[in-house]
Amino acid sequence: MIVTLYYDDSRRCSSEDYPYKTIKVENVNHFWSNWYSEKELIRCDSEGRSRLEYLKKDRVIEIWIEEEE
Repeated sequence: MIVTLYYDDSRRCSSEDYPYKTIKVENVNHFWSNWYSEKELIRCDSEGRSRLEYLKKDRVIEIWIEEEE
């Protein structure tokens, strides 16, 4: 499954769509258990990235969940 987190970035002044982070998860229940944890940040790194990335949950404005092709 692929989860796309669109977030508000006040530093970005553009007429384009909101910035986003993509997360690959094995199932949607795993994502929601991480989302509803007490932690303020959600880990957004996926396979192939060389660094860890986190996003503050309160900045997320939209969540899209879709099947991986």
